[in-house]
Amino acid sequence: MSDQTKETRGTESATARPKRKPGKAHASEQPFEYPLTREFAEPDWTRLPGFSDVTTEQWESAQWQRAHTVKNLTEFKRALGDRETEFPSHPMASRDSLHEADMWAV
Repeated sequence: MSDQTKETRGTESATARPKRKPGKAHASEQPFEYPLTREFAEPDWTRLPGFSDVTTEQWESAQWQRAHTVKNLTEFKRALGDRETEFPSHPMASRDSLHEADMWAV
């Protein structure tokens, strides 16, 4: 190719490219401020029945966490313990949820 052909092709491709239009979407506001303005506090894992007897050293150990990772529904239920059935929340439950009856008052 001659130098003239290279130059012509270079300018043609530059002019043939469509121009980018500025978008109309804008970024939403960040829900959290970084760095945190408050001190980070680990949630209390001992409130979960399956982890109530776990020490801080165990909880913070990566090896312990890998060995005790919840891997299926049975382990999940065991970790969370029995659910209170005083206020069932399923639509087919025999009783209304805590305030569900108030929502349908006419």
